[in-house]
This record gives sequence, structure tokens and C-alpha cells, in this order.
Amino acid sequence: MKRICIAVLFFIILLSYNVFSQRVGIKAGYGLSDIENAPTTNKDKPVFNAGVSFSYGMLTHVQAELNYRQKGLTQKAHPSNYDLDLNYINLPVLVGIDIFFLYLNAGPYLGILTSAKADGADIKKNFKTKDWGIEYGGGVRLPVTSELWFELDGRICQGMYNIDATKSDNELKNKSWSISLGLIYTLSLRN
Repeated sequence: MKRICIAVLFFIILLSYNVFSQRVGIKAGYGLSDIENAPTTNKDKPVFNAGVSFSYGMLTHVQAELNYRQKGLTQKAHPSNYDLDLNYINLPVLVGIDIFFLYLNAGPYLGILTSAKADGADIKKNFKTKDWGIEYGGGVRLPVTSELWFELDGRICQGMYNIDATKSDNELKNKSWSISLGLIYTLSLRN
């Protein structure tokens, strides 16, 4: 019990230290996506992502984001191949820790499907409109000025929700990884 109390007290001290730091940022990047349990042989699909973030805290932080994220797969099916393009607005909320210029973060995300196409044909009705899962990763922030930072972020997204709306036996789940470059502006509250 004593160890738990000390851990809680340590965490409260860390959070109280963080009340004077906020960061806003923009980012864009590239990655690869696939869908777990798809019925045929798949190849990872190159995808794009971009978004904005708001982070609160210095040593530990809470980060909320609004991202456009492509997902999908390149399917190798006999006799033809096709690309499945799923476009989402993702809303992750991440908790992280900063260690010098490095950081680690993890948390849940909610994705809202905006479009679904297979080789240009609209197939949105075959997919559920929401997706949720876990995002985790880390990166490095390097100072450009005292308030502006360059960020390199690596992220893995693992879907936890069946996105298939066709009532088939397959439980389809998104999975992807990405690398993004961004600019972070630090808003510091000074006395």
C-alpha cells in the first residue's frame, strides 16, 4: 500500500509540474496499411496521413489529435488485383512521457469512415462507419527556436473493432504504421 501511495504522489507531482506547457502542431506523413483477416493474399498499401495536435504537459503529456488517415490494402486475388482505399478521420487521445528530446505515447483512437472505394467504385456500404483501436509509438522533437520544434513521429495503429458490415464470417480489422514529420509550437504560460 505504501508503494502505491508513493507512486500516486509521484504522478501527482509530475502532473502539477506540467500545468505551464501546451503545444500545438501540424504533421503529415507516409505509411503502410493492411487489413487483418482479409480472405485473400494481401500486400501492404502505401498510405498518407496528415493532422493537427494539441498537447498538454512537459515530462508527461496528454495529446489529442485530429487526423486524416488513409487505410486499406492491395489485394492479390485471382484473376484480378485491386486496391481497397478506406479514408478516415481519426481522433486519438494519447498519454505519453518525454525523455529529453525523445517521447513515447499510447492511447485509444476513434476513426470515422469518410469513404471506401475498390478500384474507384464506391463500396462504403460494405464497411462500418466507425473504427476504434490502439495507437502507440514515439519520436524525437528537435528545437528550431525556443518555441518552435521539428518532430519526427513513428506510430502503429491496431484496430480492435470489426469494420466489416457485410455479415460475413471474417472479422476485418485495420492495422497500419506511419512515419510523420511535423512542426510543434510551444505555448508557455509565463509569470
